[in-house]
Amino acid sequence: MKNSVSDILNQFHNKIKLSEYLNKYLDLIPRGNSFVARCPFHKEKTPSFSINDEKGLFYCFGCGTGGNILNFISKYKNCTFRESLQEITNIAGINLKNTSSSISSNTLNKKFKLLDLFNQFFHKNILNNQKVLEYLKTREIDKSLVQKFSIGYCPNNIDNFLKFLEENGFTKSEILELGIIIQSKNSENSFFGRFNDRIIFPIYNFSNKINGFGGRTVSNSKIKYINSPESLLFKKSENLYGFKQNFSEIKDQKKLIVVEGYLDVVSLNSKKIGFSVASLGTSLSETQIKKTWNFVDTPYICFDGDLAGEKAMKSIALKSLKFLKPGKSLKFIHLPNKMDPDSYIREFKNEGFTSLINNAQELSEFIWLILNNEKNSTPEYIALVNQRIFEATNVIEDKTIRNEYVKYLQNKKNEFFWKSRSINKNKNNTILKSDLTQKSYINEMIMLSLLFFEPKIIENFVEEIVNVKFVDPYLEQKKLSLIKILSLENNNSRVLNYKNSFKENDEEFFQLIKKIQVDHFKNLNIAKKKKLLQDIILNLRLPNLLKEREKIKSEIVFNKDLDNSKLFLKHEKLTNEINKIKKREI
Repeated sequence: MKNSVSDILNQFHNKIKLSEYLNKYLDLIPRGNSFVARCPFHKEKTPSFSINDEKGLFYCFGCGTGGNILNFISKYKNCTFRESLQEITNIAGINLKNTSSSISSNTLNKKFKLLDLFNQFFHKNILNNQKVLEYLKTREIDKSLVQKFSIGYCPNNIDNFLKFLEENGFTKSEILELGIIIQSKNSENSFFGRFNDRIIFPIYNFSNKINGFGGRTVSNSKIKYINSPESLLFKKSENLYGFKQNFSEIKDQKKLIVVEGYLDVVSLNSKKIGFSVASLGTSLSETQIKKTWNFVDTPYICFDGDLAGEKAMKSIALKSLKFLKPGKSLKFIHLPNKMDPDSYIREFKNEGFTSLINNAQELSEFIWLILNNEKNSTPEYIALVNQRIFEATNVIEDKTIRNEYVKYLQNKKNEFFWKSRSINKNKNNTILKSDLTQKSYINEMIMLSLLFFEPKIIENFVEEIVNVKFVDPYLEQKKLSLIKILSLENNNSRVLNYKNSFKENDEEFFQLIKKIQVDHFKNLNIAKKKKLLQDIILNLRLPNLLKEREKIKSEIVFNKDLDNSKLFLKHEKLTNEINKIKKREI
């Protein structure tokens, strides 16, 4: 009689408690005869995720998610029921020979065993190959990292290992089926290794089983990287290299960076950035993106600083729009031209790469730059941007996300193409606000009011005030006129005359800044007035700094032929300055 899924679950719980398994992923807190934890499926401060070992069930009283071990694995690791079933049978050592599942346990287990033997063979070879170890050392990869990632080396001669496998019960057909050893077209008795003279990186599935390999050349091969062939066991688009080894760091740091290559992951580890995985090439599938969202809300995408890498990141950004969910997004790290994560972190160390992480580009910002990629403002081009916005947002399945993206991109478009005067005079000389924020408007008016009514306190700030450019030309002209008068000798009488003249010709404006004086600083002492002026100068610099940073971002993204190192440093400097100003905002 075939075993049911219920039988398999009973066998699992007889061998392993649910809490023992979940403890690998959650910080469990004993509570009576059960355990509680913070739910991994929604954000919460107070633990509401309950585990009952007796029943083999979990339930979250916060979001309502619950079920058995299979339900947890499927949701937590975003995998199929079959994959979840396979995981618990592997962990508990359950024989699926007589189950109703279509999985052939014996066949699968034998394949996994064979892959594990290959890995042992490769790893043993690298530990005995000083030349390859020295090569890795030049890449700042030491033996501890070789051990952590079980890195190996495939020699040119694999005949003895092939004999070893056959002597241990594996047929040539079973061995060849994996695609690691290939039969010669010219002779049935001649074989060669797919990964000959390559450094080997074992790839683990989300059940922590080796299901394939990646190989990097150490010779002059034109093909730098090759992977195991696609099979039922190994699908490149469903794997993320380094996830097994870096899982704890990803969980602890609540960060995840997706890079292109195996060496990028290992190299980042060498500089204490252990929350990275590799996509196994210049693409990232929908499955891979969703896998990352099981562990972090906003993973970073950092592909190589070349045309292929940038093209891939644009593709990922646009692809991700379709299945965005509230709270789930991506951030993008753009590397200088001809650099990859490995070369960048070796040159700029942990501090340099951490700076890139801290200044990563939001998905929404990147999407806007992709859609508006020309310096053009013709009606035809604006219409094209409109079309691009419609096409990009129309694929978003989540209605809330779609609506927010439409609003965001339309606002960006309007700001970029049609930014008008923020303050204009109407026929009655009344000052009107348009697209400027209330805060900016008040700051500009306070500064003008200070210039009018407190000319003595600006003596030490003249240069800074001149360098702060108001958004509206009308107010900018008023500011410069006052500065010019205040800089002249005998300015007291000149200021008085200017005030009187201004009052007569622009009474409504004068009354506005008079009211601002009363509301904001009339009763302040000199020291507080100076502090107020300092804060305003800083705040009014913010829009210009943001605009300059946006320009630099655009140059970094779309000028790949340039050395962007200086731009990155300038971007970082601007960001630091912006953050300081934001912390001081009034």
